[in-house]
Amino acid sequence: MAKQQLCKNKKLLKTDMAAYIAHVEKPKFVCASCGRVANRKGLLCEPLKITRFKQNRCPGKATRNGF
Repeated sequence: MAKQQLCKNKKLLKTDMAAYIAHVEKPKFVCASCGRVANRKGLLCEPLKITRFKQNRCPGKATRNGF
């Protein structure tokens, strides 16, 4: 796959499932806009690093469960 974003390239799921899976396995980033995940931030339009949220799952909002 050329330098394309998963957020904008919805056809990849139907045309090249193996390439799509290669980009989403072991994700490190999540798109703040659409919620897609990827292992490289360049594949998403608004990437956020997933590890940023692992300690505090819901920043700014504390609940009994921690979620």
